[in-house]
Amino acid sequence: MIREKAQSHEIRILLITLLTAILGMSLSGCDDDPANVVDIVPAVPTGVYSITGDALVTVVWNDIDESDLVLYRIYRHDDSITDPNEYHLIGEVSWNENYDPASLTHWFDDYEVNNGETYLYAVLSVDESGNESNLSYEDVFDTPRPEGYDVWLHDSRGPQWTQSGFDFSDQMSIARAWNNPATDIFVEYDDGGIPWVVTVDADVQLQDYGTILLAWVDYAPRNGYSAAGRAELIDGHSYIVRIAGQGIHFAKFQVTDLEANRVRIDWAYQTDEDNPELRAPANRDQSNARVDFVRF
Repeated sequence: MIREKAQSHEIRILLITLLTAILGMSLSGCDDDPANVVDIVPAVPTGVYSITGDALVTVVWNDIDESDLVLYRIYRHDDSITDPNEYHLIGEVSWNENYDPASLTHWFDDYEVNNGETYLYAVLSVDESGNESNLSYEDVFDTPRPEGYDVWLHDSRGPQWTQSGFDFSDQMSIARAWNNPATDIFVEYDDGGIPWVVTVDADVQLQDYGTILLAWVDYAPRNGYSAAGRAELIDGHSYIVRIAGQGIHFAKFQVTDLEANRVRIDWAYQTDEDNPELRAPANRDQSNARVDFVRF
């Protein structure tokens, strides 16, 4: 696919070169002053959004189909910068790198981030003459958070009850006893063999989010949590957890396998207090354009 994109890029360059030569011959007697030649600034990247990861933020944007485009530059603002309009260059992506031909998008992985801290991102494009576009218009922010996979939680009424509970704030994919003081949720099979997720107290609330994939559960809702303190565990379902106490934190998990006496889950937990962001969704609204950026 990258090879096809490269070939298409080369064809466009050839066509533009031929067209320029033809126009040059027809207009050669009109104006030979090089100062009148205008190099058009490349287009501003659009459709910029981020994907939240564990100590990772992935920035995604639409491909720009211009023959002289050479690369994209990614800029970031964080809380360590006092000027809200000051964005620092954190990386570059060539026109034919990190390219998804199915969605016609590019991406950049930012690993220089800390879980629980919020970052803002913008992207610009650069042509072969060194001309830069304006920074992208989308208001893109992201707060990375820890996550884990393939955690087996056993029946709290069975012989492996010491591995029936889970503490999201521990940020480790390790099961613990259901009655551990730090436990947030635990698994319990009823007499009919049906597995349930149970909260430890009223400070922890649950919401069954249905069959949506865990990766696409972006923000924890403010309302809709069950007061029952328990919910049936269904294979493939995702669940949202609201944990109160010393501040409010949100978590999510998905059932990836069910067996006779144990359940396997994937999970994510937002360490930033009262921040419902669990995965940043696409935000393609350009109505809140920002202009006075300072780039370094």
